[in-house]
Amino acid sequence: MTLCEVAVIGAGPYGLAVAAHLHSRKLDPVVFGDVMGFWKTSMPKGMVLRSPWEGSHIGHPDQALTLDHFLSVEGVERREPVPIEFFIRYGEWFQRAAVAAVDPRRVCRVESLPHGFSVSTEDGSTIRARRVVVATGLAGHEYRPPQFTHLASELATHCSAHSSLDRFAGRHVAVVGAGQSALESAALLLEAGAAVDVIARTDRIHWIGKRTAPSSIQPLLDRFHAPAQIGPFPLNWLVETPDALRLLPPTLRRVISRRALRPAGASWLIPRLRELRLRTSRVVVSALEAGGRVRLKLDDRSELSVDHILLATGYRLDLNRYGFLAPELTFRMASSDRYPVLSRSLESSIAGLYFAGAAAVSSLGPLMRFVAGSNEAGRRIAAHVGRQVLRNRESRSRISVPAAVARDQATAVVSRSEASSLTSLPSVLEELNDRM
Repeated sequence: MTLCEVAVIGAGPYGLAVAAHLHSRKLDPVVFGDVMGFWKTSMPKGMVLRSPWEGSHIGHPDQALTLDHFLSVEGVERREPVPIEFFIRYGEWFQRAAVAAVDPRRVCRVESLPHGFSVSTEDGSTIRARRVVVATGLAGHEYRPPQFTHLASELATHCSAHSSLDRFAGRHVAVVGAGQSALESAALLLEAGAAVDVIARTDRIHWIGKRTAPSSIQPLLDRFHAPAQIGPFPLNWLVETPDALRLLPPTLRRVISRRALRPAGASWLIPRLRELRLRTSRVVVSALEAGGRVRLKLDDRSELSVDHILLATGYRLDLNRYGFLAPELTFRMASSDRYPVLSRSLESSIAGLYFAGAAAVSSLGPLMRFVAGSNEAGRRIAAHVGRQVLRNRESRSRISVPAAVARDQATAVVSRSEASSLTSLPSVLEELNDRM
């Protein structure tokens, strides 16, 4: 059985960032997954990133592989908002530059072993890894409200099921949701020639970037935005400081997360939605098949008949939906509200098992739901793994030292105790932080 120090499951922005940071510490992880696979298959062509340019760089230890570097090396033109196709090309370029090899096989099982894990792939191969990083993002955590679960995929799909919405040209589609995915999907459907109704339980649509302040002070307000612009000022600065967020009571952290992640659309979508029929403060009570179409009953007793329902209902992360994790791992792991409980280094309660990305929202806040958080995740995991590896090497080295040499070394250490107590303080503090 092949042995590796770290196995990274997932080759999206977080998996690539973690691998890049590990490489910078001379640790060569085995990375599994289709590079930018979720972005290729689960986001319709024509979509763009809600995140601003400065919040869309994949994490790199030297900040050397940003979107700006991609432009200069590849000679492509800067485009904002960032199109999905452009970002996928950037992610593939980042992988070639920072992560030499990615194994495209799908991981189907991770099981616990003494001093590590076994990682099995779809072709039956197995490797042994001392540590595993789960960086599979939101794939597999799509939320489908119960009133739609009985409908066949020809009648109702989650928005992540489509790499293109062109197939709905000339059809009537109901989009359920009020966030960026719902509104941008509605815009793409309209542009493809579909008739669209958006059904939103919120009483109004919240727009990100809509300028309501007087034009004389708007530039000043813009300067105070945090780079990733996750949530309103000043919460956005707190979101981008996970260690400060962790100091807050859990109830307050949840309130901040809900506010920062509430459904909202980018204001540049507004001109594209002029023909949209919008039903706010409405909930679908039932959805029944009727003659190859779907009849929707809403909570105001109105009805709507459509050809298809597009569920832009988001994602609900659930530890039990990581199908490749052996049940004994999820059973043993500490969790809170379906999320794994993680240290500041993103290590779970099972030593050596880490989570990067959306699974870390409960522990490090909303930043972990966005590309902007990939650098923070990569840095923390690589630093912690690096310390663990160094500690293990030093431990093995001490075991192999002859007794006489060990006595001489001990004498030298005592004579240097005062100086070493100062130099060891940072590592002691780091270890303390990891345990908090």
